[in-house]
Amino acid sequence: MVYFTDLATFDYHSGPFSCDEWECPLLSVGWLEKEFAFDKGPSPTWLIDRISSIRISTKAQFLQWAFRGLHSCTLCEKHTMLTDSHINLFVPGVDCVYVTPGRIDHYILEHAYKPPQVFVEAIAKCIDPKSDEYLKALTRVNANQVPPLFRDLSSKNTN
Repeated sequence: MVYFTDLATFDYHSGPFSCDEWECPLLSVGWLEKEFAFDKGPSPTWLIDRISSIRISTKAQFLQWAFRGLHSCTLCEKHTMLTDSHINLFVPGVDCVYVTPGRIDHYILEHAYKPPQVFVEAIAKCIDPKSDEYLKALTRVNANQVPPLFRDLSSKNTN
């Protein structure tokens, strides 16, 4: 994986992973690596299940945007290979979209990672990524423009 500071501008690849493709800020959360410090502390007990649910829906809806290969956690002593670590979550916030690795739950559970509170609040409000409401939420935060996640889906639906 690659490291990004929490709440820093996210710009990793082209398409939906590029901040240049969005009208709103694209912010990173949970892109951790061993050599970089991160906030630790308790998180709400519901957070893990909520992240897992969003990851499952994201995987079903946006598999074309998954990265190649799985990530090995550098925080684990034995560099644990993380299932579904190739999935990335796009979580609509109030005025931004948070991008997080799909296995942020591993960091929370195993390494006491404490994600930023604004992200936790956004996860609590995040709508199922397979729903029309998710598209509407991302479109609203993206200055009423179709988000890059849906551009390929839209062109396939109109042909």
